[in-house]
Amino acid sequence: MRVVIAGGHSGAGLRLASLLSARGDAVVALVPSDRHRADVRAHGARPVVLDSRGLVETLPGADAVVFTGGTALGPTERPAALAFADGVGALGIRRYVLLSTMAGEARADDSPERAEYLRTKAETEAEIACRDLDWTIVRAGRMTDDPGSGLVSLGGGVSEGEVPRADVAAVLAALVTGPWCVRRTVGLVGGSTPVDDAVRAPVD
Repeated sequence: MRVVIAGGHSGAGLRLASLLSARGDAVVALVPSDRHRADVRAHGARPVVLDSRGLVETLPGADAVVFTGGTALGPTERPAALAFADGVGALGIRRYVLLSTMAGEARADDSPERAEYLRTKAETEAEIACRDLDWTIVRAGRMTDDPGSGLVSLGGGVSEGEVPRADVAAVLAALVTGPWCVRRTVGLVGGSTPVDDAVRAPVD
């Protein structure tokens, strides 16, 4: 497969790049600046500094695009996850996996910044869910740098909790290999189900 990771310099993005390259996939990691190139190469992916040209050069021919966050498309008010979805749809790429978070609901005492973040997150997820794509939205719990166990809880009824970034990457890598959780929004935390089983039969 040829997989493009948007936000390939992030903790989950780098781990995903390692998993995909280890199984023989061609991996392109879009990064915001030159200082991330060495890290990305060390994890087996080809780094591309993102600008409008980089997006045009890297998306064509991709079998799947995974958005792990942390990547902007220059000075724009449009959320980057939606800008990537625009490109995916325009090029006829079907598989789009968005890594999101279990951020909870807005509260009256939230800061303006958090309230804006939650509003944008909700609107972004809602718009992705309306796209004619084979999309999956993965809402991860609080991510940690603990060693991965390979055991998770994945599905619509998953409650908040923690999950190692290594297990998040393993779930993302599994999702791009087949029609698992297509057109579904699923929560992800640590659990007791092996990753491959969890993506094939997520809990309701």
